[in-house]
Amino acid sequence: MACKYWLLFGLLTVGAASTAACSSKFSSCQASRTCEPGGAGGTAGTAEAGAGGAQAGAADEGGNAGQDDQSGAGAGAGAGAGAAGSADDAGSGGAAGAANVDTELEIESTTLATGKTYVPFTGTVSASGAARYNWSIKSGTLPAGLSLQGAQSATVTIAGTPTEAGQFPLTVSVTDGSTTKTVDVTLVVTHSALFLSDRNISGVNELFIAQLGAATASAPVQLNASIPSGGSITSYAWSPDGSKVMYVATQSVGGAAELWVASLASPGSAQRVSAAGVTVANIAWLLSGNIAAYNTSTGDAYLVDLSGATAGLSKLVVSGPTIPRDLTPSPNGIGASIATSTLTGTVNLYTFNYVTWSGGSPKSVVLVENDVASSGVDFSYDGRFGFITDGGGVHWWDLSLPSPTSEDLNANGHSAWSSWSPTSQAVLFEGNTPSEGLYRGVFAGGNMTSTLLVQGGTCTLLPRLWSPDGRQALFSCDNDLRGIGSVMTATVGADFSVLSSDSSNAHPNVDSIGWSPDSKWIGYRASQGAQTPYDLYLIRWSAPGVAYKPHANSVNKGVATQVFAPDSQSVAFVGAIAPQSNAGLYLSKLPPTSAPPTAALVSLPASAVVQTDVNWLPGSRAIAYRATVAGAAQLFALPIAADGTAGNPVSVSGVSGSGVSSYQLEPAQ
Repeated sequence: MACKYWLLFGLLTVGAASTAACSSKFSSCQASRTCEPGGAGGTAGTAEAGAGGAQAGAADEGGNAGQDDQSGAGAGAGAGAGAAGSADDAGSGGAAGAANVDTELEIESTTLATGKTYVPFTGTVSASGAARYNWSIKSGTLPAGLSLQGAQSATVTIAGTPTEAGQFPLTVSVTDGSTTKTVDVTLVVTHSALFLSDRNISGVNELFIAQLGAATASAPVQLNASIPSGGSITSYAWSPDGSKVMYVATQSVGGAAELWVASLASPGSAQRVSAAGVTVANIAWLLSGNIAAYNTSTGDAYLVDLSGATAGLSKLVVSGPTIPRDLTPSPNGIGASIATSTLTGTVNLYTFNYVTWSGGSPKSVVLVENDVASSGVDFSYDGRFGFITDGGGVHWWDLSLPSPTSEDLNANGHSAWSSWSPTSQAVLFEGNTPSEGLYRGVFAGGNMTSTLLVQGGTCTLLPRLWSPDGRQALFSCDNDLRGIGSVMTATVGADFSVLSSDSSNAHPNVDSIGWSPDSKWIGYRASQGAQTPYDLYLIRWSAPGVAYKPHANSVNKGVATQVFAPDSQSVAFVGAIAPQSNAGLYLSKLPPTSAPPTAALVSLPASAVVQTDVNWLPGSRAIAYRATVAGAAQLFALPIAADGTAGNPVSVSGVSGSGVSSYQLEPAQ
C-alpha cells in the first residue's frame, strides 16, 4: 500500500486537499539502475470525477490514474506495479504504478591508448546497468606484461609493463550473472627503432626515432643535435636500458669524428663526450650502468659514465699509439675486451686488454701482448671466463681473478675452435690431446675438466652451436652436420647425423646454422656448389634426417638469411625465390608435427629488394626490415597475427632522402 502525506495549500474552492505519492523502495532506482521488480511510484490521478475507473496496469506497465471516486483504489493494481492510493476522496487518484526501469547491462564506448614496450601502461573498459560485474578476455591474448585488474568492478583496468610489441585484437567480455556483453578492441604496443638517413639534408646522415608495430606510422623524430651540411653520423649504439644513444659524428667534410650522447627524453639535443677534434674509431656500451667505452684513431681507449644528465669525464684505460681494433662488452655488465695492434714489418701483433668499471674507476689487465691472434675475446655466458685464439691455439682466463693468468684450453696440445654453452660454464672445443677429437670442457672452482665426446681422425671437426636451452649441440664433420644430445652427460660415440642420408653429399656447402628459440628446430642454408643458389632447410631436432625446404626453387643467390620468431612458431627469411628474381621477405609457419607450409611472400611491393637486416620485434607480432623501393631503402614494419599470418607492411620511414642506410631496434629489457 503506497503511503501518502497531506499538503494543505490554503482554502481551495473545491474544498479538497491535494495528495502526492510518498517515496517507496523504488523511488531512487532509476538513478542507481539497480531496481527490484516493480515500478517506481506513478503520477497521481487527476482530481476530476469521471465516468468509469481505468483498468489496472500490467506488471511491467504503470497503472493509470483514476478518473472517478473509485479510481484511486483501482489504479496500479497490476501485479508488480506500484501500489494504488486509497479512495478517500472522489477524484483524488492514488499513485499509479510506474513501468520497470530498464536495467540492461551495457559496455561503454571504448578506445585504448597506444602502449610502448617497457613503459608502464594503463587502459580501462567500463560498463553500467548491473549490480555486479565479472570481466574476462573472451578471445585474443594480452601482450606479455599486461593483465586484467579489478575484474569484479564496473571498470576493468588493463595494466602493467608490456614486453611485446604489435597489434593485439581482443574481445573483452563482462557478465552480471544473467546477461553477457562483449566489445572488440585492439591494443597496440609500439617499439622504438633508430634509423640513419639523410631525410633532412641531402648527404647528411642523421638519427631518427620511429615507433614500430602500429597499423599506421607516425612521423619520425630527429634524435641527434643539428649537424651542418658536410657533416654526418657514421656509427651509433643504444644504451642497454634504451634511455640514451651515443653516436659518432663529423661536423664538416674531413672533420674529426667525435663521440656524442643524446637522451631519448630530449630529442634534438646532445652532448659531446670525446675531446674536441679527436677522432673516435670504435664505441661500445658496457652491459649495465650506462658506462661507455671508446677508442680513438691513435689507440687510446676510454671509459666514461653516461648515466647522468651530464656526461662524465672520459677516463683513459689503454694508451696508444696503436691501431684500434674491436671493443667487446662482457656479459657480466662491468667489463669489456679492448683490442689493439701494432704493425711489425708485414705482421700485425695484437694486444688484448680486459677492462672493468667499478666504483667510478676503470681498471685494465693485459691478457695478450704483441702476439699473433685470429680472434678477439670470446666470453662465457656469465663473463667469468674468456677465450682468445692465437698462434698457439686457444687460451682461457678466469676473469674474476684480480690478475688473470693464461691457461691452455687443450693442455699440452693444440686447439683451434671452441663454442660456449649459453647456460653454463661449459665449452665444446676441437683438440688433439690426449687424442684428436671433439671435447667437452667444464669449469668448476676455476679449473677445467675435459671429456672426449667425438673421436677425430676421419674428418675435420668444427664445433658449431649449442641449442638455446644448453642441452644439445651441433658440430660439423666435413660436409656432415651432426648433433649431440644431453651434452653435459654425453659420452664418446653419442653423436649422430642431423642431415638426411644423402644431404651431406648433395649439400657440400652448409652454413648460417641456427636454432629456434625453443630448441626444437634447426635451420640452415645449403647449396650444391659455389655457383648454385642457396636453399633454406628446416629440421626438427626430434626427427633428424628429415629436412624440409619451405619454398619453391631459389634463383640467383637464393636464400640469404633466416630468422626464427621468438615464439618459435614461424621463420622469416630473405631470398630470391621463383618466380621472383629479386630478394623478397618470406614467412613460413612451423607446425608441431607436419611439414612446414610453402612460405608466402610478405614484402610489398613484390618488386621491393629486401635487405638482410631482418629482425623480429619483442614478442612475435611484428617484423622490422629494410627494402629498396624505387632506388631508395625504406624501413618497414610487418604486422603478424596471432596465428602467424602476415598483414600489410607499414613504411615507417617513408621516402627518406637517399634512403635508410641502417637501423637498430631498442634493446630488449
